[in-house]
Amino acid sequence: MGFFEATKAAFTNALDFSGRASRPEFWWFMLASMTTIPLGLALVTIALSVLFPPLVILLLVPAFWLFIASLSLTIRRLRDAGGSVWWYAGYVASYFAFVGTLAASGTMSAFALPDPNRPMTDAEMQAFLQQAHAGDVLLPLAFLGLSAICGIVVLVYLFLPTRD
Repeated sequence: MGFFEATKAAFTNALDFSGRASRPEFWWFMLASMTTIPLGLALVTIALSVLFPPLVILLLVPAFWLFIASLSLTIRRLRDAGGSVWWYAGYVASYFAFVGTLAASGTMSAFALPDPNRPMTDAEMQAFLQQAHAGDVLLPLAFLGLSAICGIVVLVYLFLPTRD
């Protein structure tokens, strides 16, 4: 299976979460979804923003379809390699938990200085460190570690050959 066949098959089977996907089908589509498809969407976005800006919102439809196709293809590839879909679910869930706990703890907003061109003074740094709690750092790091472990397992499965 080549580049164009894999891309066509991925978009055609975007709603099929139950089948299998071969390694070439997966990796050719991933190459397309990281290179040519975003380039095409960028060119269309530029053209639409010049000609008729309100139509740019319509590009959410192909972007969403690309997301669904990538999701279903990854699930089918994991199934083909003998991996569990729960590893991928754990990866996605722990990543969103990492971002959520980071945002909820205020760690991201704590680094927003009034003047980004000026470094923190010692007094400001001491005040920041006194307000920080161990959970503000440790909980997001735990979710990031869990996400990394699940992501590595998924990546290994994506490279494995087809299991019978």
